[in-house]
Amino acid sequence: MTTTTNYTVIEIAVDNVWAGSGKLVNGEIVDCGAQFCDDTAESESVYATIEEAIESGYLDSVKFRGQTITWTITEAE
Repeated sequence: MTTTTNYTVIEIAVDNVWAGSGKLVNGEIVDCGAQFCDDTAESESVYATIEEAIESGYLDSVKFRGQTITWTITEAE
């Protein structure tokens, strides 16, 4: 029996320091424990920035308020 997944895994780092990992489902980051600051709304802004960058074709990095946010996307196992 084979199982199919409908998401990919996203690993996120800030200035080359691992921040967390989650799922990328239909272009949206979900189930990600990465916190970029103590403010949840600010962290959500980072997620939105990453999502927009991926949708626009930027495959692995974006600048956000002076920090370099990088990510790696891999197929779920």
